[in-house]
Amino acid sequence: MNIIIVGGGKVGTEIIAALCPEGHNISLIDLDPEVIEEVTAEFDILGVCGSGVTINTLEQAGIAESDLLIATTNMDEINVLACVIARRLGTKGTIARVRDPEINSQVWFMRESLGVSMMVNPEYNTAREISRILRIPSAAHVESFAKGRIDMVEMIVPDGSPLAGVALKDMDTGTGGSRVLICAVQRYGEDEAVIPGGDFVIHEGDRVHISASHGQISNFFKQIGIVKSKVKDVMIIGGGRISYYLSQMLVDSGMGVKIIEKDHDRCNILAQKLSKVRVICGDGSNQELLMDEGLEETDAIIALTDIDEDNIIMSMYAKMKECPKVILKVNSANLRRMSMAAGLDSCVSPKELTADIILSYVRALEETAGGVIRSMYKLVDGQIEAMEFWATDTGKVIGVPLSKLHLKKGLLIAGIFRDGKILFPGGSDSIHPGDVVIVVTTNRFITSLDQILE
Repeated sequence: MNIIIVGGGKVGTEIIAALCPEGHNISLIDLDPEVIEEVTAEFDILGVCGSGVTINTLEQAGIAESDLLIATTNMDEINVLACVIARRLGTKGTIARVRDPEINSQVWFMRESLGVSMMVNPEYNTAREISRILRIPSAAHVESFAKGRIDMVEMIVPDGSPLAGVALKDMDTGTGGSRVLICAVQRYGEDEAVIPGGDFVIHEGDRVHISASHGQISNFFKQIGIVKSKVKDVMIIGGGRISYYLSQMLVDSGMGVKIIEKDHDRCNILAQKLSKVRVICGDGSNQELLMDEGLEETDAIIALTDIDEDNIIMSMYAKMKECPKVILKVNSANLRRMSMAAGLDSCVSPKELTADIILSYVRALEETAGGVIRSMYKLVDGQIEAMEFWATDTGKVIGVPLSKLHLKKGLLIAGIFRDGKILFPGGSDSIHPGDVVIVVTTNRFITSLDQILE
C-alpha cells in the first residue's frame, strides 16, 4: 500500500517502524528538516519537508496515488484538516490522531461528513489498557478480544507455583481443571519467546500469556495461589490526559481515585471536571507527600508523568513499599525492557498501543479471504502477535476440521467465540462463518485467516 504519514514525532515514528517491515511504500511529511533527515536515515521511506495541510506538499508525497494518510501531529485540528484535504485530493482512507475529548465525541460527524475514516486517541487507549489491568490485578498485562469476552493475560510464574514443573498437556490436573490455554511463553533468562506444544514444561520465572474468559482466568489465578485483592483505591501520579480518561473509567467502576499533579492550573481544571476524584497539588516524587497521602494503604499506584525516568523511580519506590499493584507509562522501548527486568511488569506505552491499532486497520484493508482482521496486539516485545479475525463465508479454512488444515509453524488458534460461547478447539472442530477466531503466531504480516495455512 501507498501510505503517507503526517508528523514524525514519537507516534508517527512508531507507526513507520511497524509498517516498514510489511513492505508498504511510505512517505513522511514533517515541518522539521532535522526530523525528516533522522527518520529517512533510519527507514527506507520518502521524506517531504512541509505542512501536511498544504496541497503542494501533499502532492509531492504522492497523495493522488495514496491508499491511506495517517496524521499524527501534536495538533488535533491539523490532523483532522490534513485528512479532509487528503480525501479531496484522492486518497482512499484517512486516520487522524485526536486527543481532545470534545473532538473525539464527534466521531460520527467526522466520518460521515468530513471523510475521516478513523480517529485514534493514544491517551484514551492507554487509559483503557490500564483499566483492563486493574480489573485483573494479578496479571501484568491484559488484552481483550471478542468485545471483551475473551481475555489474554500475561503473568510471571512465581517461585513455588504449582505450575512449575508441569507440562501443558497435564495442566488440567495441575490447576483444578480451569479452562485456560497457554498461548506463548518467554523462558526466564532468555530473550526468545515460543508458542509451546503439549510437552512444554513450565518453569519458575517464565513469562506466560494465557487465554480464557474473564471468569475462567480469575478462577485460574485462585487455584494457583497468586490472587491479589480487588483494587478499590487508586493513586495516580501525573494529571495529564491519560489520568483524566482513566479517572472517569475507574470512578464509573466504583473505585476511589486520587490524582497528584504539581501544576496548580492543571489541578484546578481536573478538580472542576472530575468532581468525584480527589486532586492533590504536589510533587509525586516527594516521598513524604506520597506517604502522607496513604501510599502504603493504596491498592494501586499508577505513574503517568511525561518523564519516563520519573515514572520508573516512583514506581520502584512504590514497589519497595509493597504496593500491591504498580503500573507505569514508559515510552522508551529500552527503558521499558529495563523496567520489566527490574520487576516493574505492568508498563504501558501510548505510542505502541496506537501503532497496534493502526496496523490492525491497515491489515484489514489488505485482505479479506476467509476472515477479516479486527484487532491485533504485539506480545513479548513484538516477537509474537495475537490477532482477532471475523470469519467470512469464503476462504480455505472455513468448514475444514483443524486436524486437516496445514497450519504454519509457530501458530496457534487460541480460541473461537461462537454464539456467545468460548471454544478451545480440538482437531475435530472447524471454523464457521461468523466466528471470532483468535490466532497467536510468531509469523509476521498475517492479514487473513487463509494466511494461517502453509
